[in-house]
Amino acid sequence: RADSRSVYLLLIIYAASTATTTLPCLMIIVTTPLTSAETIAANIPSITSAQRLFLLASYIPFFLIPLGMTLDMAYRILNIMNASNAVQHTAKTK
Repeated sequence: RADSRSVYLLLIIYAASTATTTLPCLMIIVTTPLTSAETIAANIPSITSAQRLFLLASYIPFFLIPLGMTLDMAYRILNIMNASNAVQHTAKTK
């Protein structure tokens, strides 16, 4: 089924895990110094601007898409829980 609610929990686990493990990779890319005469002379690991841009372009989709999936699944699960609570509340008041 296209809208099977049974996979929502699995999707939120996968998406949240993927987004949270990709974020440290992005932070390393952003905080790695750019190659300069100083970094070369001091033998400090560094990357060029082109390398940083390529890496960011490669990693950002693996962060943003799962982050969007996490938010979407959280919203869907919240709606299911709210609907269930409303049904339980209605059943108790009868």
